[in-house]
Order: sequence, then structure tokens, then C-alpha cells
Amino acid sequence: MKDKIKISERISRIVIREICEVEEKGDRETLEKWFSIKKMNRRIYQRLRSKKRFNEWNDLYSSINVDNDWELISRKIKGKEKKQKRIVWFRNMAAACVVLAIVSGAIALLLKSEKLSDKQLLATYSSPTLILDNGEAVSLNAPSQVLQLSDGDIQVSKEGKLLCEKSNAWFDKEYQLVVPRGYNYAVQLIDSSIVHLNSGSVLSFSVKEHGDKRLVALSGEGFFKVKRDEVRPFEVTVKDETIRVLGTSFNVHGYNDDDQVITTLVTGKVKISQNNNKHEAVILSPREQLCWSSLKGEVNVKEVDTEEYTSWMQGYVVFKDARLEDIMMQLSRWYDIDVDFKDTRLKDKRFGGKLYRKTPIDTNLQLIETINKIKIERNGKQVTFSN
Repeated sequence: MKDKIKISERISRIVIREICEVEEKGDRETLEKWFSIKKMNRRIYQRLRSKKRFNEWNDLYSSINVDNDWELISRKIKGKEKKQKRIVWFRNMAAACVVLAIVSGAIALLLKSEKLSDKQLLATYSSPTLILDNGEAVSLNAPSQVLQLSDGDIQVSKEGKLLCEKSNAWFDKEYQLVVPRGYNYAVQLIDSSIVHLNSGSVLSFSVKEHGDKRLVALSGEGFFKVKRDEVRPFEVTVKDETIRVLGTSFNVHGYNDDDQVITTLVTGKVKISQNNNKHEAVILSPREQLCWSSLKGEVNVKEVDTEEYTSWMQGYVVFKDARLEDIMMQLSRWYDIDVDFKDTRLKDKRFGGKLYRKTPIDTNLQLIETINKIKIERNGKQVTFSN
């Protein structure tokens, strides 16, 4: 925390000096180092230097009458020129402190406002990345890592799974695990619960040493193996839906570009409720699936073959009479491709089968092309479907 305050204060002083056109040696070098830490820092600096922002500070500073306050003090101090100069120096110092406090406060507010959305995070990082509580981004692209951080270590297993071990470094902090398109990743949380994340997903979680709940938020798709704890239930927030469990395993599919949230229960029980309270809470039993459509405002429960919704963790997907558009949504996340249907009617063509992730993309596309008797062209990351 002290380091954060020092950095904020140093940047604030540099900005003030630049505005007053009294730059010191080393200011530009300090700024460039700050810019290199995070991309958002340069945007924050540009907003700090904007004319609109400076006018806001000036108005606020004008409302603080430092002269009047120091006039009261100066009446009590006897002496002429020497002591008067000291009064002026103290008065100017107080004014500088006010400006410094305003700029430092602005940096803190801008840092908060610059927090990236899940969509922006997925567009920013090209490999699995952990965003720390202080905004630092840590790449997780190699197994068997022990990452040395300022507030503790992060362990990555041989299998490439993030391990949140019981260490004070994790407590009372918030984290985001970003898994971009083309990757899968798993994390073992502080309570030993395990979350497998599919491509294009972001898991937000906090670590509390004490508390009556274990809370995470998901954007994308994840399979949860929750450690049983009757005292501290586990809650997953996906869009406007909350899934509450004690100890169980289930899959959640809730991408931001899809209006549906699909929860498939493998073992145990879960209680699902919509945060808008338009529907009663539903308790699922094993092999049951709840599908909530935010677009239609509908909730449907049915019995399913769970393999169809959890096989992605094993490196393949099973499709049973699935729409071609839905199949390509899955493949686009796996292979990091963009799909275009020249004839929108092709989206509703049906396909059944098993596709493996390690199979080259062109092989899977050729299989779909042959079975559906359609034309598929790929140019780099762009895949086009036509009759």
C-alpha cells in the first residue's frame, strides 16, 4: 500500500510540474517506466493532462481560500520582512499540498474507472493471465512456475493449473483469471474447490480468510468442483443469475455474446435464482439442466446427457442434432477464428458427432463441409460458409 501511495504521489508531482512548465531531470524517464507497467497508465496520464481535467482542478482549488487561512496565522506572528517571507513560503507550501492531494485523488479515481471489462480483458491478453488486486498482470503460459511477487508467491502446477495456496498474500484481495480464445485453464481456489475454464472466459474471485460465503463471478464457461462446506456456501454469479451450492460439480455456460445461461448439474444439488426476482428459485438434481434466456425471459429445466456439456474439459465436444451456428461458436473459441455465414439459413443446419480439440481446424471444417454438403472457405482466422 505504501508503494502505491509513493508512486501516485510521484506521478502527481510530475504532472503538477509539467502544468507549471518546471519539469525536472528524470521526470520523463519516470513517466515512461510508469507507462510500461500497464497500458492504462498512459491513458490516465493523458486524461490528467487534458484541458477539461485541469479546469476541474482549478475550480476546486479556487474554492479553497488558502490566503484567508494564513492571514489569520500571520496576524499572530510578529516581525517584518524575514518572518513575512517565511509566512509566504508556508502559505505557498500549503497551496501546493492542496493541489497535490487533488491530483493524487484524481489518479486514484482514474485507476478505478480504467478497470477493464471482461470483453476488454479477453482482447488485451493473448495467453492465460492472472490480474492481481493491484492491477498487475501475470502471464500463466508455462507449467511448473513459481512466480515471485511483491506480496507473495503464485504456484502453477506441472499440469498448468493455478494453485491459490493458503497464504496471507491472497487474503482480502480480488483477482481475475483471463482465459482467451484458443486456451483452457484451471484454478484451485483457496478452499480447494477447482474451476476449469473454457476458451474466452474470465473468472473473478476474492479470497477472504473469514466470511459467510465463497463468491466468484464468471463470464464464459466453467466447470466447478466445489469443496463441501455447510457453513460457507459457494455462490457463482453469471450475468443476472446466481448459483448457490454447498458441495457439488456442475457446468455453467454464460458467454456475454449469448443471451442464455445454461447450468448443467453432474453431482449434488444447486439452487439457482435470477437476481431480478422475476422467477422463483429452482433446485436442480443430477443430470438436470436449467436454461435461462435473458432475451425471452424464460426458464426451462430438462434432463440431459451431461457428457454433451462437460466433454470440453477432456478435449472434445459431443454434438447431438446441434445447430451449425452453435457448433461454430464453440470452435471459434477453441481455434480463435471468426465465422461468417453468407447465407443465414445455414446457421440452422443440424449436425451430430464428436470433434476433438487437438484435431487441426481444417480437418474438422472438412468433416462439417462433407456431412452438411456446404462450402467452407478459410482465409487465416476468417471462415466463411456458403451454399
